[in-house]
Amino acid sequence: MFKLTTKEESLEFEGFTFKYIFKNRKYDTNHLIIVLSGFGRGTDFNYDFEKALIPSRAYVLWIKDDFYNNNRASYYLDPPTLKGNKLESAMVRFIDSALNFLDLSRENCTLLGCSKGGSAVMYYGITYNFKNILVSAPGFLIGSYVAGLIPKQHPRAPAKFMLGDNLDSSNIDKLDAKIVEAIKQDTCLDRNIYLIGSDADPKYIGQVKPFLGLFHKYRNFNLIESKSVLVRNHMDVTYFNAPIILSILNCFAFNLLPSFNNSIIQGDSPNKKAEFDSNPVLKVQKIHFDEKGFLFPEGVFFLRGVPFIDFKDFKYILKFKSKENTYEIFLAKRTDQLTTKMYYKDAFVNYDKANFCTFNHKGIDLSHIEPDVYQVFIELKLVKLGRSCEIPFYMHSSMNTESIGKSITQKFYSENNRAFYSKSAAKNKSLISIISSLNS
Repeated sequence: MFKLTTKEESLEFEGFTFKYIFKNRKYDTNHLIIVLSGFGRGTDFNYDFEKALIPSRAYVLWIKDDFYNNNRASYYLDPPTLKGNKLESAMVRFIDSALNFLDLSRENCTLLGCSKGGSAVMYYGITYNFKNILVSAPGFLIGSYVAGLIPKQHPRAPAKFMLGDNLDSSNIDKLDAKIVEAIKQDTCLDRNIYLIGSDADPKYIGQVKPFLGLFHKYRNFNLIESKSVLVRNHMDVTYFNAPIILSILNCFAFNLLPSFNNSIIQGDSPNKKAEFDSNPVLKVQKIHFDEKGFLFPEGVFFLRGVPFIDFKDFKYILKFKSKENTYEIFLAKRTDQLTTKMYYKDAFVNYDKANFCTFNHKGIDLSHIEPDVYQVFIELKLVKLGRSCEIPFYMHSSMNTESIGKSITQKFYSENNRAFYSKSAAKNKSLISIISSLNS
């Protein structure tokens, strides 16, 4: 019935197509981790912790929240607009079938969910008596979240599918009641529940914190709150706490049950000051030519200790210099919150916008540059501070790229980690091959 593999499979089961990945265990561990996932980037669907859990010694079953062939997730639940509980019943029997397939019980099973997946895990775990529940950044008021009411935001993509075209208030109430009522009515108190959140997450403030008192009846309830300068929003909660989540799951793989009670993860003080460093940080992440011969550079460039919060406060200029000519080309900027995390050192500085790219990601047209060999530099102008910094454009030779057009050959390459750009007349390959054959 099931296939143990690290690739997506599909199974027709009780009127639904279940898409899943089912990873085999390692060694002789007897535990199943079931992952219900949150929204993906730019899509409703995702397999959370897919790569991170491949090394786990436990069996791992990922289930995709994709049941209605409309490109919309439903929190693994039957939308009130469709009435009934066919999907809910199928979900429970699908999980039980997986446990039977492995000859395991619900006590040897952990439900893991983050964000949307955390909401589904909390509902199924409490309602259907799963002993081990691990959730990060969940929401308990599903209807209000999908409708964009708590916290205030635009309605989520599946809102009309789940709640009706007018986001019917009765449907919102039905979904809001599911998790909270399940917890209130639950009498199975011998559970291991791990809830990870942060006050920096608006979803936690409005959707979880008001209901924390309901969990004190459980024998092993663990609340883990993150107070870190690097946890600034909903998305950061799971990313920041991933090592803790994996540590807990590794214990579960051996059927060990850690206990943290109420714990606070305290990081650096937000008032800690960062020191200015005049040595710039440059990291070229991508560079290539497209079929039109346009150049696409992307990377990170900043000075430590200087916040990069507003695009108008700084400029990036790419410079091409030869003995005869110099050309300057302004680069665009983009936002990536990972930059602040990746380059964190000693104290918090916001580097979210310290990323260069091309305008509208359409590349740079270099047709105006005269044929020659140029060393490439990059300049950072800090408008507010009245400072500028220019350094050679550093990149690794593995990123060398070229464009061979009908009349022009372009190369962007590295020598001793310094970047060079060359433009020359394209060689006529057919003519060369003819001359070569005549000489032979």
